[in-house]
Amino acid sequence: MITLVNTASLFSALNYAVDFCKQNDGCKIDIVVPDKLSLNMEQLIFENLQISASFNINVATLNRYAKRNNPVDKSKQISKLGCIILINKILNKNADKLKVIVSKNYSFSYAEEIFKTIYQLKASKITVDEMLNFKSSNQQLENKIKDLALIYSEYENLKAGLIDASDLFLLSTFSISEGRQNHKILFVGFDDYTALEYSLIEQLAKNCDVSLINYISNASNNYIYNKEIKSQIVNLANLNDINFKEIEYNCSLPPLKSFLQGNLFATIPQQFLIKQEEVKVLSCSSIVEEIEQVARDIKTKIFNGQNFSNFGVAVFDMQSKLDIIKQIFNKYEINFYLDSPLNLSQSVYFKFLVSVFKFNFEYNNLCHIIDIISSPFFVLNVEEKQKLIEYLTVINFKGKNLNHIKIKDNLTEQLNYLNTFLQLFNFKKNELVLELQN
Repeated sequence: MITLVNTASLFSALNYAVDFCKQNDGCKIDIVVPDKLSLNMEQLIFENLQISASFNINVATLNRYAKRNNPVDKSKQISKLGCIILINKILNKNADKLKVIVSKNYSFSYAEEIFKTIYQLKASKITVDEMLNFKSSNQQLENKIKDLALIYSEYENLKAGLIDASDLFLLSTFSISEGRQNHKILFVGFDDYTALEYSLIEQLAKNCDVSLINYISNASNNYIYNKEIKSQIVNLANLNDINFKEIEYNCSLPPLKSFLQGNLFATIPQQFLIKQEEVKVLSCSSIVEEIEQVARDIKTKIFNGQNFSNFGVAVFDMQSKLDIIKQIFNKYEINFYLDSPLNLSQSVYFKFLVSVFKFNFEYNNLCHIIDIISSPFFVLNVEEKQKLIEYLTVINFKGKNLNHIKIKDNLTEQLNYLNTFLQLFNFKKNELVLELQN
């Protein structure tokens, strides 16, 4: 069974999935979403169903969902890096045969882009023969397709039976429906599907109830999506004798939100008559004052019973304002997430590993011990951590150079935990980090 659900926004698509979960309480439900929507989908389910976990509802991205029922021995799989290395080898070996994809020195980043192209070709079920038979009045384009066909062919030959990500996805589609006969499966928020993904839907629909919840924009909107999804699904259902139905679903929204939903991607200017205070325009003398005003407004609404998750703040050129936002939102004790790129060196995992390495090679430095204690991986509450840090600072703890610590009665448990923790991350296992004496 395939059900095509047309909605006017991603918000409505996500809310349909939530309502579906409510109406099918106790059923096994798999919700498949694009990467960018997985967190939003889980959050909506937890909030609206008032649960903190579920054994019946599974939210996953499409690739993760397809590969979860992996029928292939991992020893036969080739990583993305391995694929890129193969392509780099092919490019350099066949440089004299290529007409358009030409370079004096093929870099790994160049090979990675070719790999992405081949991945898309395989996802679309385009074969080497089809590419070799391609004809065009544009000779440059035809030569480029022939170059790709050569690389694609050599790649498949050189891979010699190893399974890459596309192969794994294809193999998984034929075994994924096993054991899911009683599952209800929802695809939410996709604006297009590849040929491989249609194969996955086809295999699932033969044994399960499958619903595709799509964002179908209205005439004034110009949101880009594949308008042929419906015809593809109808054709798929007819060829496989699968029942098909189509329904409309939209959330009831206040006038302003309804207007925004219908015109968010409009290319022709639209007007909304403001009758109440749906929109406020504030004039601030500086960006600091502007962020302060936003923070105060959020804090006031939190005191009046709203949740932090109810608020979204759109910022122009956010990278230049990150420090100000952090400073002011922390000042008002507002829980927030910044949608900005994070360097690996800024992550808590990297900082913790750096502290561990420094601890191993600079035992006499108290600050590295303090960094380890302060990390979220050192599982003590804030008060206990603070007492421990203060005590080690007072006695001027010097790592392995300290022979004995006279344990304070009220810190026995914490110091023993510290000793165990540091021993765990001590690369030189034959050397004691702490010698504790009662």
